[in-house]
Amino acid sequence: MPQEKTVLATVCFVTRDRRVLMIHKQDWHGIGEEVWNGVGGKAELDEDPTENCIRETFEETGLRISNPRLRCIQVGNSRIGKEKWVIFTYLANKFELYVKESGEGEVKWVNFEDIPKLNIPPNLRLIFSRIFDEDEPLFLLKYIYSQGKIIHHRITNL
Repeated sequence: MPQEKTVLATVCFVTRDRRVLMIHKQDWHGIGEEVWNGVGGKAELDEDPTENCIRETFEETGLRISNPRLRCIQVGNSRIGKEKWVIFTYLANKFELYVKESGEGEVKWVNFEDIPKLNIPPNLRLIFSRIFDEDEPLFLLKYIYSQGKIIHHRITNL
């Protein structure tokens, strides 16, 4: 079996007054698809997931978040290639307010109720409501993509 590459990444959903800071990525994962998502990206070698979350949020938005809360760990294959992605999914509501434009895409506050209407990644659509429900425990999402679609997923409380 070929060796697969594992990518460690984070995604953070910054919230304020029933709004969520989202980023509109024009070429998601280099496959030409436009999506709205939380902010985040790949971890650097010397970072733990929380450090990565804080750095990526600042780089993409200008917000200095503190005490992001881990809500979900996502494990799945990439839509292209032979990569396994481990995505630590955070919520943050403590920050210094300063939103800047990002080279990653348009950054915009979106009403919570409007997010499901956006083109969001398929794995996010599976867990969206649970991420924002503070009564839900930390959980794991395992998913498998095939031909651009999720063909199997499992959610497990941790």
